[in-house]
Amino acid sequence: GKRTSRLMLFSNIDDNSEAVRWYSDSIQAFDSAERRSWVTRAMQSIVENMEINSRIYDVDEDEPFDVTKLGEGIARFYELTQPAFSVYYAYERLMQWRNPPATILALIICIYIAYHNLTTYLPALLLSVYASLIIAFRVKLVGFKGTDAAAAAASARARSQGMFELVTQVHDALHAAQNVFARVNRQLGKVQTLHIWGIPGLSWLYVGACLGMAFVVAIVPFRLLFILFCVDSFTRHFRYPDGAANRYWESIPSDMTKFDSGSTKKTK
Repeated sequence: GKRTSRLMLFSNIDDNSEAVRWYSDSIQAFDSAERRSWVTRAMQSIVENMEINSRIYDVDEDEPFDVTKLGEGIARFYELTQPAFSVYYAYERLMQWRNPPATILALIICIYIAYHNLTTYLPALLLSVYASLIIAFRVKLVGFKGTDAAAAAASARARSQGMFELVTQVHDALHAAQNVFARVNRQLGKVQTLHIWGIPGLSWLYVGACLGMAFVVAIVPFRLLFILFCVDSFTRHFRYPDGAANRYWESIPSDMTKFDSGSTKKTK
């Protein structure tokens, strides 16, 4: 091709040494900045991501304390976690044989899963059921052929009409949340007592049980564990409630502060 005036400087390098050096340095700078190895680019990208994530970690909400906002936050949290509690309560009703046909159906399904050794597919099955429930709610709103716009409009109408059956009054939500938190706190308090060695003997039993369960889970096939879990769950309603495990759990104080206060009064 035709030579340009810029390339003419290479015809006489001695006279144009400074220009040639500048031109060469420019090419090397461009090459080092734009044509780095993939390892260098990957490392720099990782460093940049780490810096971004570090800044994100430091972002926190720091609003002044407000009792009203606290109540609204608790009510909203209880409202959002209602579906999860509903699933737990449904499981408890099944295990308590409140609806015998439903419990028998669940038992048959568990037997089928264990008999055909389908326990490996349980996580995939649960995720599929979860996705199906979301789709089923959409079908409930607009049917099978409804558009996304129609689903959004139906969802807005349902929320305004209280179709979701969520607690909308802050007082009622706080009252319900208070009872739920009290039950959960009692169980978490027992776990805390074991973790902080409030009663060493009970903590040693708990550690031994955890290690024993770890050994069992390591050597026993998951299919057999699933069968044992089903047998224990579905027969719980027919067994005397005061078993060894129940007595052990009930013997754990849920609040060591109250336990220590009671022990101090007894010693006096």
